[in-house]
Amino acid sequence: MLGGEYITSSHGISVKNATKDLNSQGSQYLPEESMEFVDKIQEIFDITNKNGSYEIKISAHDNPLINEKAMASIEDGVNLYVEYLKSGVAQDINLDLIKNYNSKILVECVGGSAYRTLSRVLNKLGILDKFGWFNTDETPFFHGIGKYDHTPKGEKAFYDYSVDATVVAKKSNGENFFPVIETMGYGQKLKEYPVGTAVLITDPDHDRLTVTQIESADNIDKLKKNGIDYVELGQNRILTVFTANQAFLMIMDFWAKQLKAKGLWNNHPRFMIKTTASALSWDEWGKNNGVKVINVPVGFKEIANIMKKVELKLKKQPDKEVVIDDVLGNPINLGINPRLVFGGEESGGMIMGTEELIKSEHGRCAVAMREKSATEAIIVASALIAKLKNKTLSQYLYDVFEENNIIGRFDTRVDIAYYNESEPDINKLKADKIAGEEKRTLNDVFYLSMAIALRKATLTLDDIKNILNNKFNSDGLNFDNLKSVKFVGDGTYLEFSDKYIEIRPSGTDAKTKAYGGGLNKEDIQKYATILGNYSGERTSLHKQLIPAELYNNCKDIAMEYYLAFVDKDANNEPFEIPEYNF
Repeated sequence: MLGGEYITSSHGISVKNATKDLNSQGSQYLPEESMEFVDKIQEIFDITNKNGSYEIKISAHDNPLINEKAMASIEDGVNLYVEYLKSGVAQDINLDLIKNYNSKILVECVGGSAYRTLSRVLNKLGILDKFGWFNTDETPFFHGIGKYDHTPKGEKAFYDYSVDATVVAKKSNGENFFPVIETMGYGQKLKEYPVGTAVLITDPDHDRLTVTQIESADNIDKLKKNGIDYVELGQNRILTVFTANQAFLMIMDFWAKQLKAKGLWNNHPRFMIKTTASALSWDEWGKNNGVKVINVPVGFKEIANIMKKVELKLKKQPDKEVVIDDVLGNPINLGINPRLVFGGEESGGMIMGTEELIKSEHGRCAVAMREKSATEAIIVASALIAKLKNKTLSQYLYDVFEENNIIGRFDTRVDIAYYNESEPDINKLKADKIAGEEKRTLNDVFYLSMAIALRKATLTLDDIKNILNNKFNSDGLNFDNLKSVKFVGDGTYLEFSDKYIEIRPSGTDAKTKAYGGGLNKEDIQKYATILGNYSGERTSLHKQLIPAELYNNCKDIAMEYYLAFVDKDANNEPFEIPEYNF
């Protein structure tokens, strides 16, 4: 279709709406593309200021591009989507496992939006009866999920943790907990379901997935050893909660084994697109399985951009090796006529490609859809659960670690919010947000300026070690084994010999996100928490080694680097509007 404007609550708080500008391929716009919207808005303001008004022309009702029956005629796109799924993850090798599974797989709809479409898709695939449902009614308050009457600091106020099931917070005693999951009432809801029951938690717009499973509390020590979190349900039962890094590692491994079982794996070279903030274990798994890995900045639009680059090379030079640069500056050779086996990010969004290129009615080809899909994740996860029968997902994860000699088994994400987004006083809300954005930027630029200075060779790695040791040694951090500091499109990536830490400012709000992966969970949590929460105040050594001019301009310099990465080998083929016939 021509593109569109998608209004969504996503996984955010109940009072917040967001819009996604979608292009003609269903992908969100890259920043430079979005600037065309900004430029147009500025033009409207300029003309209004000059002439006193601006005229917006609305198409006539009988314009052939206006069709209010088109979506109904294609059942809201459900039939097309089912056809797409059958060309990829919804093949018989997966569907037969689900159909023969004798237990229920539960889907948590959080806000209800997923149910209306997902149930229709599963019904057309012949597997609807294998699923049970929570919170199928659509409600703007998301069934109270994630809502508290006190802030994380214990202050009496309405506080919304959002409906992101992976959010981790700290209780007053310092203990970590899942504030969103704790409001889902699983202690009661899951009482009648046996150990082994999986609960697949989607978000309101159904593009992210969190995988959980009921286990015996006897497994707690082994879970802790392997960095798997859990929520206590009572009666010697727990709910294991897998991070997207852990869940998607299992899903990509299982899907690869399914392709091998069908004799398809060796028909094409395989590649994966992942964000830098996602798990090191994904890179390790890729290397062990002959899957080339392309790292990109955070955001599914970045994953889609790489898909388009690959497709352009497939179109123009189908018999040649496809080589694509990742955001770290490495050229990645994907081989001849490669296929995407997985694309995803640590925040819970993923996609899987098809064996044959997807073709539109008018000849455009794609290796996969342009946006993340909880449905694809649900189908593969459900087939895996059915295949395991009485074996837990956590045991399967242990097996994947061992089979692939994975070292970086642990990961963490720390979200630092600089204000209460649910503050009812609008003036206080605005003031707090502005102040929070300033804090977010100071934190970002402290690290970013070092990465830019290192890239420009005006600073050495030893200089950066000295700056960071000088500031953070007193907090128990040590940077002697730091190997590199890189700008990765929207954040700063610190690579150590035993871990990585990425500090990234939110692009939409007054928040900082700190990610970590490595050999020791407590270690990466400590580094991510301290570095992510740092005020960003420049130390004397930071000022001495990084000139004020570079510090003040590093955001602009970083944007130039980012745009160069985006533009290299870019697929900017124009889209000619075809003659649609519904």
